[in-house]
Amino acid sequence: MLKANTKKVIFILIPLTLVIFVGCSGPEEKRANSLNQATQQRIDGDETAALATLEILSQAYPNDPEILQKIGDIHHELGNTSEAAFYLSAAYALAPSDVELLFQTYRAQENANQATAAHELLETLVAVESDAINAQLWLRLGKFRAQAHQTQPALDAYLKGIDLENSTPSAETAVAIGTLFYKLDNLPQAERWLNIAANSDDPTALTALFGLLEIHLRNKNWPAAEIAITQLDKQFPGAVDASIWANARGELERWRTAQVALQAELTKSNAAKKAAAKLEADTLAATTDLTTTDPVEASSGKAQVIADMQRAEAMANTPAVEVEPAETTLPAIRPALAPPSLEQILADAESASMEHDYTQAIQLYWQALGRANARADIWNQLSLAYRLDGQAKNAETTALEATRLAPQKIDFTLDYLRVIQRTKKPDEILAELESAHDRFPGSPEIALSLARGYERISGNNTSAIVLYERFIQLAPNHPLCNEAEASINRLR
Repeated sequence: MLKANTKKVIFILIPLTLVIFVGCSGPEEKRANSLNQATQQRIDGDETAALATLEILSQAYPNDPEILQKIGDIHHELGNTSEAAFYLSAAYALAPSDVELLFQTYRAQENANQATAAHELLETLVAVESDAINAQLWLRLGKFRAQAHQTQPALDAYLKGIDLENSTPSAETAVAIGTLFYKLDNLPQAERWLNIAANSDDPTALTALFGLLEIHLRNKNWPAAEIAITQLDKQFPGAVDASIWANARGELERWRTAQVALQAELTKSNAAKKAAAKLEADTLAATTDLTTTDPVEASSGKAQVIADMQRAEAMANTPAVEVEPAETTLPAIRPALAPPSLEQILADAESASMEHDYTQAIQLYWQALGRANARADIWNQLSLAYRLDGQAKNAETTALEATRLAPQKIDFTLDYLRVIQRTKKPDEILAELESAHDRFPGSPEIALSLARGYERISGNNTSAIVLYERFIQLAPNHPLCNEAEASINRLR
């Protein structure tokens, strides 16, 4: 009986002791235990539970940068870019000397498309740890500075991000550098860099060719301008007529007409010079002959001259034969046909697309853009025509312009995402999908595409599961819900 009571006392005292021990443990120990618990939950793949643990801990320690950083890291893993940027920014504000945290915060703000804040942090990173800036970050900084109209600093950053001795810069980088040189009025360097992109099949070739055209027109280098327009017409039919350089054709035609007239004048002048030289030679020869003519021949020649003069006088006194003027029938002047309306051009372009005459459709859409180049729907239709014609790069350029003009139009964004599957690298596609999801969080199509991207591109199964679940939540009756559920079961 005593032993039984002793056992009961022991069993009662053990949990009581634990409660007292836990209750007496200090705040730092509680904090450490919770952090360890969250770490273990992440190791077990339960990011949601880890996030809940850290959020509870954050309420007790609202100004703890380590806790905020870990919360931001989990949101980053889950693809919650805005939340990741928020928590990491808060953590960095509390620990501004932490360079690693500074970089993580910059990266999070980049992913969340918070360009201004990201630029400021990248400038800070350059100031405190310039040796840590790699080529990619220098190029990104150059782009930020260019957008902020910091021309010379932007050019300096771009030039630090390239290595001409060991590699050729991308067409996008070459266009950016060429444009900056142009703004600094260094036209020879601008032409050199723009030529790199103009001779590529990258979408930025359009921008590069227009830049070269502007330089050649400014320098009145008409032959080079003519070559640029010819190349534009070949690679981007209709682009010139839809741009601010549509009148350049008229300038070139006037130059070409002047060249033809000048050539004709030179030909005429050369012929006159040759005739004068021949006449001078003939006169000299005739003079030489006269000095050696016999008196009899001279007398005979004189008689011939008198006879010729008499015949000429007789012809002068004879009345001219009057010729009745022929009746001339002027052709009837046809009234000029009215130019087709914009709606008619678009209808013709659509008909051409339906008949699979994509070349004609592309030309008509460019003609329509010449009248309304701010209409995103026309750019989108032009992109579709390019895509059906197999011109993926041109399709990407025009689809991107449609999204720029109408950033809130989800259909245009979806078309752009379809195009870049053929033109961009997998990691670039994933970044575009993340950006699209941030702008359209309620789109089931984008949620599903991003889930597939996380699964198949980055291997981020945790984020993929979250996005598959999000897709099912947004579109429970979608025919692909079964596929999404199967993916969730497979990844768990």
